[in-house]
Amino acid sequence: MHVITSLLSLIMENENNTNQERHTLADAVAYLKENPSAPARILVSTVTHLVPGEGFFERTRFIRNLVTQYHWNRDFKTGEDRFEAYNAVFAFANRPCYFLIDHGQSHDGDIPILWYQWTGDKLYEIPYTITYYLL
Repeated sequence: MHVITSLLSLIMENENNTNQERHTLADAVAYLKENPSAPARILVSTVTHLVPGEGFFERTRFIRNLVTQYHWNRDFKTGEDRFEAYNAVFAFANRPCYFLIDHGQSHDGDIPILWYQWTGDKLYEIPYTITYYLL
């Protein structure tokens, strides 16, 4: 199953699980800013026509750099960061698409997942985080 599809399924499962400990997005963002080497997984949802640029490479580079500049005040670094795009067929307007950025390596399998929405003007935090445990 595709990584982003799996992640969206995991988010829906966790929304229905009231017994699970929840972490606030503000706590996770503050932690990542204080600990730039800490591993994180960041999901960005938007629609295709809101991502500026010409072509797939330029548009995905915009999203990669937008997120890494927001969290780590730097551009995306291949090798240090990893990127995945889902449904990013920019030839079609108004098509929901998702971008996933993984940062760092986890030694204990506990990775915070932050969720944002790009509106074409601003990156909005979705006030919900989950913790992903690697098996």
